[in-house]
Amino acid sequence: MATQTIEFRSPPSQTITAKLFAVGSDTQVASVTATEATNRKGTYAGAYTDVAAGEYELIALVSTTPVARWFVTLTLTTATFQVYDKSQTVLMVADVMNASALAADAVTEIQSGLATAANLLIVSDGVGFLTSVLLGTISDAGTAGETYVITFGGATYTLDYTGLDATGNRTGVTRTKV
Repeated sequence: MATQTIEFRSPPSQTITAKLFAVGSDTQVASVTATEATNRKGTYAGAYTDVAAGEYELIALVSTTPVARWFVTLTLTTATFQVYDKSQTVLMVADVMNASALAADAVTEIQSGLATAANLLIVSDGVGFLTSVLLGTISDAGTAGETYVITFGGATYTLDYTGLDATGNRTGVTRTKV
């Protein structure tokens, strides 16, 4: 006679009925009232007798309301078995979710969205012109017309300022890119 104790997590301080189902089946294989651990609140143990070896779905219920769902693989021996979340196990076993896949997905999303060639050109041009503006505003403007040229990212940006008044304000700016 094998006593198979299954430990699982569920909301603490509840009266839990732990039902076992063959994976993919709606037929109940066994059902017990689980006992909560004294010091590990929310950790329950259900003791089953002679359940056939195999993989099972454990559904924890409070009255008739399901509160937890786990999977467990049993052998026909007296032992304590730990439950697992099958969806996470499938991802780990299949090696679907790993750093390389996440990085590749992130690069694809960036390249197909924000980092298109057109969007990068807009950003590069904006930075080039802003840099030219900054250089022009911190220089010592002494004439009514000045030209500032900066090469940024392989392109040459030119800002031609005209209309310098006595207070240092300019009335016109012509931008060009080569």
